[in-house]
Amino acid sequence: MTIVSLSHRLAFAAGTRLLHKQRWMPAAFLLRRAARLAPNHWESHNNLAVALLKLERWEEAARTAERAVALDPASVDSRDFLGIALLQLQRWEEAVTTYRAAIQADASRYDSFDRLGMALMQLERWDDVVDTYEAALALDSGRYAAHQRLGIALQRLRRWDAAATAFRRALALAARDPATAGEVVGLELSVASVEARQDTTVPSRQLPSPEIIAQVAERQASFWTVANLGTGVFAVERWLEDLSAPAGHAQSGSGPRLLFVLDNDFGELTTFKYLLLGQPQLAARTTLLLPERLFAHNADAVAGRTHRYATAKDVLDLVDREQPGIVFLCSAYLFCPHLEWSVANLERLIAALRARGCRIVTADPYLGMLSRQDAASLVHFEISREHAKKLAAVSHMPEAVEKMRSLQNTLAAQAWEVLRQSERILRDTYHLYPTYCDVTNDVAAETDARNMSFFNDRLAHAPSHTREGAPHWLFILASADYDIQSVAEGDAFADVVARKLVETRAAGRHPILIAPAEFLEELLLRLSSLDGIDLLSHCPFNRYLSLLLSAEHVFYWNAVSHSLLIRLFNQRPVVLFDRGHLLRTAPAIRERIVAWYYQGFEAPIRDHQQVLTVERVEDWAADYRRHAARLVERFRRAPAPEDMIAQLVARAPSPAPQTTLSYR
Repeated sequence: MTIVSLSHRLAFAAGTRLLHKQRWMPAAFLLRRAARLAPNHWESHNNLAVALLKLERWEEAARTAERAVALDPASVDSRDFLGIALLQLQRWEEAVTTYRAAIQADASRYDSFDRLGMALMQLERWDDVVDTYEAALALDSGRYAAHQRLGIALQRLRRWDAAATAFRRALALAARDPATAGEVVGLELSVASVEARQDTTVPSRQLPSPEIIAQVAERQASFWTVANLGTGVFAVERWLEDLSAPAGHAQSGSGPRLLFVLDNDFGELTTFKYLLLGQPQLAARTTLLLPERLFAHNADAVAGRTHRYATAKDVLDLVDREQPGIVFLCSAYLFCPHLEWSVANLERLIAALRARGCRIVTADPYLGMLSRQDAASLVHFEISREHAKKLAAVSHMPEAVEKMRSLQNTLAAQAWEVLRQSERILRDTYHLYPTYCDVTNDVAAETDARNMSFFNDRLAHAPSHTREGAPHWLFILASADYDIQSVAEGDAFADVVARKLVETRAAGRHPILIAPAEFLEELLLRLSSLDGIDLLSHCPFNRYLSLLLSAEHVFYWNAVSHSLLIRLFNQRPVVLFDRGHLLRTAPAIRERIVAWYYQGFEAPIRDHQQVLTVERVEDWAADYRRHAARLVERFRRAPAPEDMIAQLVARAPSPAPQTTLSYR
């Protein structure tokens, strides 16, 4: 026996013993050593994957389990461990592939079907979800969660009778177990909702005509072409590519390394890009962490240094490797609701970053007002689209309506408490905004001293859009604003948007809409032809900005979209059809929106019921154009990106202690 093989046996045996004793950290240390000493020993990798899963090191666990699967493709355990890590990383397609292979190897495991079903639900493959959970329940019919998830899928497919049966079975099982007592009210509401649907005549789900489906495929294939979009879009794209030159082409200089950690909000990615575009020295020392949802379409946001993350541990692992001087958490106030973190996770992350000597920067989505006003009085949570549908379905059942309203109030109270706790944790960090923070002396509080802003002058020189062919008008509907409009106007909102697209085409312009995929399905039922109309459910960042800056006019249902700022930087108008989800939920921030985002210009809200004509839209834009040059000069009061970083380095690691606020 060689020394290496003996060392491997000792490390493997000791690590496995520690694994059985649930001492995950030392077990991982020894099993990692065993795996290095014997790279072809399946069990070393398999056991290491278990330890890493327990430590919530999802990326490393996935790599380790993948190696174990390669060494022993017949091991269902290794495939299961790989699948668990992929679910945690929100890599849904890979998780589906992994669990299908696990089921093919051993179709007797309930957990394989359950976890496959979870991944399929995230992908909204409802027919497959039904098949998967029916198979899972054939193995173990006593799992309330499987009945509940089956009910959700059947509900999405509008199979009301079957959904009601599934929810009733889930309710009966949950009611027997004290551990699941908290699920009972929600299940009762689900039962009431689908039973109400059973009592009414509900048309079967409509599908777009075969002709429309064929047009969708044809337009998608030819969308990003000069023939479809004209040369102006591609001139802007080349300009953006020049500004996005790989960071490796520049010297990193002597400034601190920067780490940006974004939540699921596309707007925060916009702020990040506004800071770095055309700033090669900053980009050369920047790393970006994105959750799976953003990473899927923006993996090259910083060439070679854009990575996935899922947990606070992932963030700290990268901090320990790269040792950034400044960590931007954009926006850490939303990490708990958007990433499903606990407040304790957020607090531990902030403490760990401070212990490592990092300067911490974040942004309050409510523009600092969470430190001036209690969350319950500042933020009003609008009823969700799904909740509104359930209320409508059970409106004839007073008891069910009361339960649903009580549940809504409970969820709002929980959300307020998360915001309060997040504000407590983050109040002593610096706050960064993409526009000059124009707070006058008579309203400034001590908390405003932490505010920082920047203006990247490179962004104010986009190429002028050419007017060959039909200029395009761009309509932008974010998911949250779709929810708001759907609740406010119901199905009629899709009729409104369909008319806007047809009116644009009639005005001799090329309509392009970026909106959630679910909403696009509704539109396809209302359009007799897609001739000259393009519908997009997502768009990579550079293409998005290329469409945005080259558009003759851009229409939003949101006054606080970060993306519209680059239009204002270039003195190009926007049309607002609604205040949007942020101002609807927190109207008290309106003055700061006007002062910061629009630098004193009060952008009017237009009526989306009015017919769009070239003359009307030009008339809407005229007021902004009179102020455009002055507003750009006001934006320029903020420091340049490198100057902002230098100012941040010159300040104390944390802002001065804040006063205790009166509402506490």
